[in-house]
Amino acid sequence: MKKEYLAKLKQKLEEKDFDKSEINDIIDDYDRMYDDALLKGMEDADIMNFLGDPDRIAFDLCDGKIRKQNRKNNGKIVAIMPFVSLILFFIMGYAFHLWHPGWLVFLLIPVTAIIAGARKDKNGTLIALMPFIATAIYLGFGFGMNLWHPTWLIFFLIPVTAICSGQTRLLGKLTALTPFIAVTAFFILGEYGYYHPGWLVFFLIPMVGVLNEKHVWKAVIYEASFVIAIALYLAIGYLNPIWAQAWLVFLLPVIVSLLFGEYNFQIDGMSVGIRILTIVLIVIYVLFGFLFQTWSYLWLIFLLIPVAAIIGNGKGMQKKLVALSPFVATVAFFLLGYLGGYWQYSWMAFLLIPMTAILTKGKEE
Repeated sequence: MKKEYLAKLKQKLEEKDFDKSEINDIIDDYDRMYDDALLKGMEDADIMNFLGDPDRIAFDLCDGKIRKQNRKNNGKIVAIMPFVSLILFFIMGYAFHLWHPGWLVFLLIPVTAIIAGARKDKNGTLIALMPFIATAIYLGFGFGMNLWHPTWLIFFLIPVTAICSGQTRLLGKLTALTPFIAVTAFFILGEYGYYHPGWLVFFLIPMVGVLNEKHVWKAVIYEASFVIAIALYLAIGYLNPIWAQAWLVFLLPVIVSLLFGEYNFQIDGMSVGIRILTIVLIVIYVLFGFLFQTWSYLWLIFLLIPVAAIIGNGKGMQKKLVALSPFVATVAFFLLGYLGGYWQYSWMAFLLIPMTAILTKGKEE
């Protein structure tokens, strides 16, 4: 039985194109394992079942050999990529005078490492690549066409890709994506001079969120209150126009929420404080918007809401810093770009996010 088993294993290995020396080593190993099992008193049938089917053994060994070779080849590619990037950079610089933005070729180094280290999880690889893809597109449009703003919106592809890969429910994806859709729409409208009333697109966030309501009739009433309020606001504003007073129609969805008991003003930590802060920020945004036309950048104050929630409810200073870094980066990026005109440099503010995560990693559980 032993000879037949080893002969079959040898045949399967030959079919997989193993070298003669490799086959001999494998057969010797299985020969010893077979003898050891016999000494322990095992029957032939039990031994063959324990060692495995020869066809499966040959397949697994071949698969492992291929993966090992691929890792070896990928490692070589990753190792030489800095030199390849350097050569390309000097060729672009000396031959075509493209020192800038030719330095972008150095992004090939991390990109190659990510692709080479990719496993079967294609979504994970795409998520890892997206910061480099977004950066390349942003800088390409910025340096090539001077479109720093609103091309910075391309960075939304990073969280959007993660959301689309992580969420399984279509409504869940849409709910998570709505803030990014609203911000993108707002700035595109703003580029055409419609920051006001383009800010109304932010109502997409609660309107899509309402779709998660279990009771259909309640969701319909909520949606109707938003639609009626928006329609009345536009009608009053354009027909009279009295924009300063027209915003009062948005009390309608608030009243509907109160009637349904959605606002539960219990003092539970930061809940009341967050709600008060939200109301104060809305008043400031609307008041300053009408008085000083600050619609296009004062929206940043609404980032204080999640920031306050993180500071109030987050545990551990390191974890708070990591959670706060995206908001700090966003504010720095937009203020440097919009108010200072430094879009070509302000994108580096987003590097604060991974830097903060790296610096705080392992310091606090």
